Amino acid sequence: MSELIERLLKLVVDNLSVNSSFDSARLVSELESEIEADPQFAGLLRTNHLMIQINQGDAQAFQTLVQGGTNYFGGNHNHLEFKELDTEKLEEILKQLIPKLTNTRSIFLDHQPPNTSGFQGRLEEINQLQQWLSTEGIRLVGIVSPGGYGTSTLAARIYYESSFEQKIWITFSKAYSFNDFGLGLLQELGQQVNEKFNDESLTNDLIAYFSKNSFLLVLDNLECLLDRERQFIEKGYQKFCSNG
Repeated sequence: MSELIERLLKLVVDNLSVNSSFDSARLVSELESEIEADPQFAGLLRTNHLMIQINQGDAQAFQTLVQGGTNYFGGNHNHLEFKELDTEKLEEILKQLIPKLTNTRSIFLDHQPPNTSGFQGRLEEINQLQQWLSTEGIRLVGIVSPGGYGTSTLAARIYYESSFEQKIWITFSKAYSFNDFGLGLLQELGQQVNEKFNDESLTNDLIAYFSKNSFLLVLDNLECLLDRERQFIEKGYQKFCSNG
């Protein structure tokens, strides 16, 4: 069971164990407020595969969650309070809580860089790219070449060897709308999002985040977003790449 799910279950169990009177509506409201107070935690829960499965009505996934909580707290970690709880209460709380935590549309971006195990040479290009990335004031670096030149593999080599504390790779295996791209990226960064965000709001939030953090964001296969004149089809991408 992932640390994220363990943290959620511990939070639920701890709240159940200290409340002598079982008021599910009040408990769910308190839990929701506590989780939303930590945007990164809330964001990770929204995009967690198990949570999404449960919210989509997967009964087996829900039982996996409940059983995992029972085994983890009641067995491996000897959580005494949990042993005194009625499992039905735990199920009731989780059934009410999970839809509230996953009510934001989850967007899954492609984060798989190409394999670089056979990569050789091109040291001059690597050194130049690394120098640019470490130069203050340079916020955008583009790698452009004809197809088949290996720009994706070159970028992946830089990505794997980079010293940035935070980094994300996104391959445009399809032409994500800017709205999907922005919402998905903010979710993965643990930021609070609203499906009603327009492109301008998304752009401003993304720019604000990256301006405050040392971060390497690699966008691969951007050409699928360009028109015949090599301009971004959607203005949101143009503004983000120009100001991010």
